[in-house]
This record gives sequence, C-alpha cells and structure tokens, in this order.
Amino acid sequence: AFAKPTKPAAVAPAGVAPKSAALAKTGVEEELADVVERLKTGIVLITLMDSRGETLGLGTGFIIDARGYAVTNHHVIKGGSRAKVRYANGETAEIRGILAADEKRDLAILQLPQLPYDAKPLALLP
Repeated sequence: AFAKPTKPAAVAPAGVAPKSAALAKTGVEEELADVVERLKTGIVLITLMDSRGETLGLGTGFIIDARGYAVTNHHVIKGGSRAKVRYANGETAEIRGILAADEKRDLAILQLPQLPYDAKPLALLP
C-alpha cells in the first residue's frame, strides 16, 4: 500500500481552472497544448493485452524516474496478461513488470525497459 500524502492537494474554487505548480513557477500562463508539448517525452501510451496478444484497452502513464519507473492508474493494467508501452518518439516495448499496485487508490507503478534517449521523466514537486 502507498503511504498517505503528507499534505492534501490544493483544490481550485468552483469555476476556476487550477494552475499547475510548474506553470506558477514560470510565471507564464501556458495553453494546455504548450504544456503537453513541453512534457510529452515523459508521457507514455500503455496498451493492455490478454494472453493471446489481443488488445484489452489503452491508457496513459508518465515516467517518474530515469530507471524506467512509470505511474499509471490501476484500472489501466487490471485484468491483462501483459502490456506494452509507446513512447512519444514512437518506440514501443513490453512493460517489464508491476512494481506496486493499489486498486483502492487506483494507482500502479510500472517498470519499463530501458528508456529511449529522448524520454525525460516528469519532475515531481515536493
């Protein structure tokens, strides 16, 4: 099981779009497309498959560590026999394994194979 967070996440008032801490740090308002463009090498597409290799579903995750750790939602990997990942540069690879899974919190940490040269983990703020 995952440890409880030490501080609750900030929630924007109703009708107000929250700013990410990354955007607040730059002091510049960016459009969502700009943020995605800047961070896309840390985002992966996950394809869940059954034992015959038939696709069961798709989801996304993000790389959190240069060793190939990635976070996704538990429901993305639930019920499959194997999964593959597609990086922003188009490369694909089999996921090596599930390091941790918490169905109640809908989180999973995956072990990816060696990352492509251009894949960059997303910076997590303290």
